[in-house]
Amino acid sequence: MSEPFAALLVTGRRREAAQWLVDSMAADVLGFCRAMVRDGATAEDLAQDTFHRAFTALDGYRGDASARTWLLAIARNRCLDHLRRQGRSPYALEPVEDDAAIDPQPLAPDLLARRADVERALASLDEAGRALVVLRFRHGMGYPELADAFGVGQGAIRMRISRALSRMRSVLEPPPVPRAAPAAPMPRAAPPPPAAPRAAAPAPSSGGAGAPDASRTRAGGVRRRAAPPPPPGGGRSFGDALASAFGVPSSGFLDRLATLAREV
Repeated sequence: MSEPFAALLVTGRRREAAQWLVDSMAADVLGFCRAMVRDGATAEDLAQDTFHRAFTALDGYRGDASARTWLLAIARNRCLDHLRRQGRSPYALEPVEDDAAIDPQPLAPDLLARRADVERALASLDEAGRALVVLRFRHGMGYPELADAFGVGQGAIRMRISRALSRMRSVLEPPPVPRAAPAAPMPRAAPPPPAAPRAAAPAPSSGGAGAPDASRTRAGGVRRRAAPPPPPGGGRSFGDALASAFGVPSSGFLDRLATLAREV
């Protein structure tokens, strides 16, 4: 059980425990719902419903899982119910043997320069892959926590994330340019006759009207060196790119959750 959350519940401060959930978990729950349903307004409604259901179940929380895993399990059920009502088939993660050798790595920063590219790559994934990528690399959830939230083994989580990243990489990486066949060698032409030697030009006197000093600008100042190019992707990590694609909770959404917490 999460220590601050546990302490508040044990001492009967349910309202403060509810507010702690809002302050600590709002971004994770909303990010999960956005990844699942791909609609901002619907995701906010589902996330709000998740917190409402959690607040009404505070007395039944026994700490068998972390507060975040508990909340995300509720969010997952709410999102799956929504997908069923919309006629969209809920996903299921196929069971596979745990394989600790699989360690999915985030995408390289040079593939994440534009938000539109990240959104396009995420849109190529199914609900399962999208949710897992966002939760793993945007919200920092570990494999044991994801396995608990999705009700499968860690091997299935790792496998699906690895496949999702491969799919995103194939969308973002440009196709290889076919190499042109080498051109046939041209016949060598006869060398031209040597040119007559030219007289050397007189060197300009110091302070004269010769070429300006290359180390100075026209205004007489020292020439500035060109700034180094920015790092690929603007220096952003994979998690930063996902954050920009999914955004952060709006103040209105957080205000609605705070109102729910005060009513506990």
